[in-house]
Amino acid sequence: SQLTEAGGTLLGLVCCAGSGKSGTALSQTLEGWDGILRTNLTAPFLAAQACLPELITNSGSIVIVSSLAGLRAGPASIAYSSAKAGAIQLARCLAVDHGPQGVRSNVVCPGWVRTPMADDALGDLAADHGGLEGAYTKATSLAPDRRPATADEVAETIAWLLSKKASGINGATITVDGGAHVVDAESVVFLPPTL
Repeated sequence: SQLTEAGGTLLGLVCCAGSGKSGTALSQTLEGWDGILRTNLTAPFLAAQACLPELITNSGSIVIVSSLAGLRAGPASIAYSSAKAGAIQLARCLAVDHGPQGVRSNVVCPGWVRTPMADDALGDLAADHGGLEGAYTKATSLAPDRRPATADEVAETIAWLLSKKASGINGATITVDGGAHVVDAESVVFLPPTL
């Protein structure tokens, strides 16, 4: 409302918040679960709810940043993966409900992205692999690109989805993960040792 009260026009909404705390169904606390869902799923819902009237008026667009963890389950990631999967479905519901009103809603699912948050997440792995470079090399070793994405690569994908150049894209999930999502986990045992 502050934007429109100041005479601005709301054309797009990007929901790019994230928080996580590792845990399984047995170790994750209800407080941790609630906090992770509040940041990763409830906040985008509330933001969309608040912005939709203007986005409908202006034929705007929504991009929700989820994660590769919303498409694939990782160890001790029950709350984060569940919340990010919910964020994907939230965007699809927004596309179905508000696409007829001219609002597009899409999802970007990054894999490893070189950021301070990812640096922190790889702290233990870095200690065992000669620092952060070694940790990122290990974490992306099965992705076809063999490297983390950059924040700029993710931002450019989001900008494209918000733009008229992506006017035919609605309800889509775009990965920015160097191809990690296409790797068959059960077949990696057959990779030659040099790869």
